[in-house]
Amino acid sequence: MRAAMAVLCLLAWTQGCVSLQENSGSRESEAGIEREMRLGAEIHQQIRSQGVLLNDPVILEYVNEIGQELVGATEPQPFIYRFNVIDDDSLNAFATYGGYIYLHAGVLAQAGRTSELAGVLAHEVAHVRRRHLMKASEKNKLPNLAANLAAVAAIAAGAGPEALILAQSFNVSMQLQHTREAEADADLQAVEYMGRAGYDPQGLIRFFERIQTESRNYDANIPPYLFSHPDIADRIRATRVTLERGPAPGAPRPEDERLPAIQGRLAGLRNTIAGGSGLKRRSDFDRSLTDPLFDRIDRALKQDRTEDARKELARAERLEPNDPRIYLTRADLAEADDDLLTAERNLEEAFRLDPSVPLVQYRLGLINKKLGNRTRAVFYLELAASSFRPGSSGARRAMLEIETLSFPLLEESWIGADGGEREASELDTFERGEAITWNALVARRFVLRHPSFEVRWIDPEGRVAEREIVLMQADRKALARFDTTHADLGAWRIVVRSGDSQVYARPFRIFTRP
Repeated sequence: MRAAMAVLCLLAWTQGCVSLQENSGSRESEAGIEREMRLGAEIHQQIRSQGVLLNDPVILEYVNEIGQELVGATEPQPFIYRFNVIDDDSLNAFATYGGYIYLHAGVLAQAGRTSELAGVLAHEVAHVRRRHLMKASEKNKLPNLAANLAAVAAIAAGAGPEALILAQSFNVSMQLQHTREAEADADLQAVEYMGRAGYDPQGLIRFFERIQTESRNYDANIPPYLFSHPDIADRIRATRVTLERGPAPGAPRPEDERLPAIQGRLAGLRNTIAGGSGLKRRSDFDRSLTDPLFDRIDRALKQDRTEDARKELARAERLEPNDPRIYLTRADLAEADDDLLTAERNLEEAFRLDPSVPLVQYRLGLINKKLGNRTRAVFYLELAASSFRPGSSGARRAMLEIETLSFPLLEESWIGADGGEREASELDTFERGEAITWNALVARRFVLRHPSFEVRWIDPEGRVAEREIVLMQADRKALARFDTTHADLGAWRIVVRSGDSQVYARPFRIFTRP
């Protein structure tokens, strides 16, 4: 595994570290950003399919928390950053297109302080933020996506020498000439990001020193370009100069006391003796204490006796506070009342009690999506997509939610008079008696998912006057028709959902001539 992943990292870094000078005066077009996101998603799917990623929610939450703090310390970003952990014991990390960052488990296992992890992640965030990989691809015409995916597939599958030859097919000498420029740029930015986020920038130097020590253990016959971090001694010196010449950083935050526990959890996950560590256990609680109460809670909810249900939930919490069903039910009640923050708090408590339940992960993703927290939504949805049974409806729904957070499901969508053109005004008006149509064109990337749509026509009193399930047609179009002959006058709304996502909403008015 280690040798295979070393070549995989070469593949990512020999592309990702070829740099151009940052052109601060240019604006990336939306099309270019979307293309980069699409390439990153495709490569991530290929890496994920090889089974080399860790899927422990506690470890991933810890790494993601540090990574997102660093991202938050940079300028506004066009990407949703995803922090992944690869099951490999080497000291390495790499970034691909559009916010996908991969940390090797060895970095997490050997880090002496949280600031070392922050240094590694800040360096990768800088590669993404400065768009080193995309610019190198555009200028130097690096191998196309199909070739890259083929190399990733072969290497991650543990292929033999032919995979190494494929990776070496890049013009290594030219790339190394540019690698130093990109690495220096990423190091400089990492120091700045760490300072803004409150991490001690010395952590980056300490990690470089670990790589320097580790590199002495490699076989002398391995070519130097297989190391993903060349010229470590020079980079240590340059980073020290940057720190000496820059403004004095503020007092760093205290070291995170969770790191030893996370390292112990990682060691347990990778221990295969006697069937593993059992870290994916269910929450430890006595169901016999709360099962009778939940029977009463279910009956009360079916009879719309919400207050009775709340009282029983309070009794259940006093008897057995570790039962995650208490917090899931409270989240249901809060969401029904549109109290999303309370729903989120209860789901987070259920996650704390048992982080391995895919339904809790999925619902946390949806709640954060509704709250507008796209980064946290993607984090929990990706956990769910990996935790649900492969190919199950839950896994498919989670993947669809992830994609719609990154890419629009619909290329076009509008309402108009039956047979008419798309809407032209902010608030459309229709005369009672004429038909209204909702028209949409599904984006090409979602065609194979065969999306369906729930179209609701909501009257002035807020009631659903008509509800229809619409399927995408072979020409990527979807259409729903509403007859207004008997419709009430006044302000209406149309709301269109696909799965658990709202994809279109618009107000309109129905009137009649005097």
